[in-house]
Amino acid sequence: MSEATRPPMPNPRIDPAAARAAQRALHLARAVEALRQGHLATARREVDAVPTEGLSLDDAFELFHTEIAAQAQQLRDDQSRVERSLDWFATLFRTLPVAAVMLDRRLTITHVNDCAEAELALDPESVRRGLPLRRLLARDADELHLLPRLGHGAALRIDELTLRALDGQLHWVDARITPAPYAELDAEGDAFLCVFIDRTERVALQRVQDRVAQVQREREIAQAANHAKSLMLARVSHELRTPLHAILGFSEMLRLADPPLPPQKLEWVSHIEFAGKHLLALVEEVLDLNQAEIGSLPLAHHAVRVTELARQMLALHEVSARKRGVQLSLSSADPDLMVDGEHTRVQQILDNLLSNAVKYNRPDGEVVVTVQPEGRMVRIDVTDTGRGMRPDQLEHLFEAFNRLGAEARPEVPGRGLGLHLARSMARAMGGELQATSIPDTGSCFTLRLRRWE
Repeated sequence: MSEATRPPMPNPRIDPAAARAAQRALHLARAVEALRQGHLATARREVDAVPTEGLSLDDAFELFHTEIAAQAQQLRDDQSRVERSLDWFATLFRTLPVAAVMLDRRLTITHVNDCAEAELALDPESVRRGLPLRRLLARDADELHLLPRLGHGAALRIDELTLRALDGQLHWVDARITPAPYAELDAEGDAFLCVFIDRTERVALQRVQDRVAQVQREREIAQAANHAKSLMLARVSHELRTPLHAILGFSEMLRLADPPLPPQKLEWVSHIEFAGKHLLALVEEVLDLNQAEIGSLPLAHHAVRVTELARQMLALHEVSARKRGVQLSLSSADPDLMVDGEHTRVQQILDNLLSNAVKYNRPDGEVVVTVQPEGRMVRIDVTDTGRGMRPDQLEHLFEAFNRLGAEARPEVPGRGLGLHLARSMARAMGGELQATSIPDTGSCFTLRLRRWE
């Protein structure tokens, strides 16, 4: 037998059982595919093609059912993962640390997060009914500015948008609007995610800074004007004092002339001298006031025996007090108490306080000066039994040129500068001047100066 006519030898490497199993699996897969496509007759032919292997149509249906069950389980697993993702994104939206809302193309708010509800005072029920964004816009023109830009479908960036929360509170924000198609909306309505980045604190801070800068500019202008005023007052005071001294000098010469002037002319000269001294005192007070306001009041600090000085000032006012029937007295815990200040300025303060205590006292009244140590300070109280003052009068007591209505009483002289200057001088020496008063009972002026150590 030749090689060409010899029958092929079986391949000893192929397992017949494996080959039959493979053939069975192939026809079973074809039958299942036919069932999947709805071709029952084709599935039956595939099953009948291997009758010796015990393959039936039920086997195909069972495998088909197993595949469908596996696919259904896979779908359920996928749906569960999608739902968890949606829940995660919903939670993320709700808990964003910035205010965020969902808008439709008509700019109606459909969803809001927690931050938006809190910052913009949004009512969940109003949002469910559909809240127009214009309810939150402080400027109507902003809505007209937004609508055409949303139609392009691109992300928008709008800086410095002003919102008015439902409780009326204003918020300055930067808005970021991004298209976000949303399945629940109809076919004509795209959705937009709108995030508001709050700039209210920065705007408030900027306004404060602008206000501070404005106040600083106004302060510089006021300081420049005050400096110009100070220069003018200094020059005017100097120009006034020179002729006033001449007037007073010539008045004294006329009063002491030899031979003496007739009585009527001497009275005229005394009027000139009194008016000159009054005007000179006013000029000096205005000059001191000007120097106190600009912080250039000349001071020479040294030890001042305040008890002795108080005794001297009481003696100086003894005559005027006796004319009014006012009793003066001094009480001192230590006659050697000394304060750190300038003798002339302390004297001016005491002189003003005693003058007012006598001038505004009642007949048969009393003025008591008390000197006592108070820690590192020395306290001097000047107490009178005058008319006293109401609380509203005390508020304006130390204002310059404010006599609290006493200007209506011509028998009580004064210019309304004494107490203002007295407090300025006390503070310039590191002390303080305060007042308490009870209507119809009297007043107490308390001067505190640093104790000399």
